[in-house]
Amino acid sequence: MEEKLIIDGPTFLNGEIDVEGSKNAALPILTASILAKGQVIIKNVPDIADVRHTLRILEYLGCKTEFENDIAFIDPASVDKFTIPPQYAKMMRSSILFLGAILSKFRKVRLTNYPGGV
Repeated sequence: MEEKLIIDGPTFLNGEIDVEGSKNAALPILTASILAKGQVIIKNVPDIADVRHTLRILEYLGCKTEFENDIAFIDPASVDKFTIPPQYAKMMRSSILFLGAILSKFRKVRLTNYPGGV
């Protein structure tokens, strides 16, 4: 069911709304965090499975991560791997996003399985 609000007349709208975080914005930003020189703090990150999987891959690669109240904290100082193993690649199609950041950091990358997901 589509929801909409119709305003008739010369009435002005006034107020505030919270805009929810976007998966399609958050995932590339999370993957790019491995290129940072220091801790990365990303706000308004949606608490969804793909974000949790992305954080799990970051941890595998060597990042320290925390995620609470829609805020992701990532410390990439210990990133030391350039391979995404099959169990992680199969979790989601967007695991492919890691390839650019890993390639940029290490000048090589290995994806041991095709990206998966539903």
